[in-house]
Amino acid sequence: MSDGAHGRIGCGRASVQHRPARATSAVPAAASSRRGARRPVRRTARAHRLARLLVLIAVVCVLAWGGARVAIAQTEAAAPVTIHRVLAGETLWGIVDRHYDDSGMDIRRVIQDVMEVNGLSDAALRPGQTIELPVVLE
Repeated sequence: MSDGAHGRIGCGRASVQHRPARATSAVPAAASSRRGARRPVRRTARAHRLARLLVLIAVVCVLAWGGARVAIAQTEAAAPVTIHRVLAGETLWGIVDRHYDDSGMDIRRVIQDVMEVNGLSDAALRPGQTIELPVVLE
């Protein structure tokens, strides 16, 4: 009743096909492979699309970050200022008081802002030194 190498058994109309069992090794697969040996990676079209999408997202993020930094730099550079050359005997308080006399701003806050803009650690000035006085926009 057996037919062929695969052991086909026929009983009337229905037939059952038996396949020979695979030979198995007593050594586990992980132990039998060499160290460092890797199976080849199968790249699918889906994996390629995902990789392209990730690269595109990274590029967009970098461009957005760079664009924001340029916009901030242009905004800071575009802030209007008046350049003042310090004369002998002038003080920061006197310059600020004359320049912002009718602005109605707190003079202490203006002094602090002028010191920050010019990178000054104290209010001492030298004759010939130039300082930037931010223009008050009302």
